[in-house]
Amino acid sequence: MNKAQQRAIKYVNTLNEIIETTQQVQEKLNPGYQEIKAALEQENLINMDASHYLQIQSSFQMGTDEYAELTKKLQQTKAPARIMGVNMLLVDAYKDYVVACQSMVDSMHDDRTVDQEQFLAAEQAQDKATDLISKHLQKMNQM
Repeated sequence: MNKAQQRAIKYVNTLNEIIETTQQVQEKLNPGYQEIKAALEQENLINMDASHYLQIQSSFQMGTDEYAELTKKLQQTKAPARIMGVNMLLVDAYKDYVVACQSMVDSMHDDRTVDQEQFLAAEQAQDKATDLISKHLQKMNQM
């Protein structure tokens, strides 16, 4: 196996690990997200137990920190030459996702109030970044 093939295999393995870890973190955080979203829609977030709210907020921050580490790992992994351009777009989309996640965390205040405008904007930015990530991954699969 030549160096280019070895690099491609390493890249694919790292990319798969990043995607799987991202999905695991998302699955772990989703119940808390659904609770916050439902409480916001019902306008009763203040009724949520303070320690539970702070635990959700903390888990969001830990998840965002993990996404940031995954972004660094993706940036440091050398992509095969034929997909370098798409890889750069993928890294940018992943960075945008992390920024949107951090914005959502930042919208949540310790007193169980949420800047709803910022929260919703972060939610939309996450969706947009996720769509771009999927698009770039599909493009890679076609190459």
